Amino acid sequence: MTMTLASLPYVPARNTSGNRPLSDIRMIVIHTPETPESPTAAEGVANYFKNGPPNVGSTHIVVDSNSAVRCVHDHVIAWGAEGGNANSTGWHVEGCGYAAQTKDDWSDTYSRAMLVNMAALCREEAELRDISLNWMSHPQLTNLISKGFVTHADITAAFNVRGGHTDPGPNFPRDLFIDMVRSARNPTPTQLVEFFALIQHLNNRRRFPMWLISHSDGAIYTWNGVHGWHIPDIISVRIQQDLMRQLGLPTEIVADQDYFIDRLRETGVLTK
Repeated sequence: MTMTLASLPYVPARNTSGNRPLSDIRMIVIHTPETPESPTAAEGVANYFKNGPPNVGSTHIVVDSNSAVRCVHDHVIAWGAEGGNANSTGWHVEGCGYAAQTKDDWSDTYSRAMLVNMAALCREEAELRDISLNWMSHPQLTNLISKGFVTHADITAAFNVRGGHTDPGPNFPRDLFIDMVRSARNPTPTQLVEFFALIQHLNNRRRFPMWLISHSDGAIYTWNGVHGWHIPDIISVRIQQDLMRQLGLPTEIVADQDYFIDRLRETGVLTK
């Protein structure tokens, strides 16, 4: 199965700073967790965020060469980076490796596989939040409005954070990575046809106001008497939403179960 945000296992981070509107997210922040290359590096970092010392940081997801883990839900503020509004408006992602990696290190098989995975997940998030697929300049970062990609090092430099972090390091392949992001998440014609047929079939069976992305294919999701379809995460949520609009369906698709419940409460569907 294609790696998507909805497919990631969830290991809750120890430290966060409460909820935020999803509309506040304006930048995707790239980090390195300073961990060796390992097929279980993402899982190890996620467990550290969960069980580490009292002041341990956190990011929304952690990615390695063959897997990724969600540690903080999008509508929750992570402890990712000091400086400006980087935490309250940032979506933070760890790409497993070291800030001290050389250009050759970033070109090895492990790092390239990690970058591919991270690019796909960042592209999906960028589509969801209407974030520009470009690196932000320091003036754009400090105007607190512009949208785009930054590194932890960019935040440290732009906001003059004393003793701030400089990951993912000077040799991180910025140009290559943003090109990967721009070319990622393009579904095949077969995937589009299959998904289009599925949502038509489900909608003909029963219409619901909200659908939740999951691994289940055609199962009914129920929460306190509110129903919705489970649909598979074969393509990005943004593309699914576009297809739903093409069908003329007033349906909201979400990938985050906690946000799903919050939205139902906001709209008065749930009262507790």
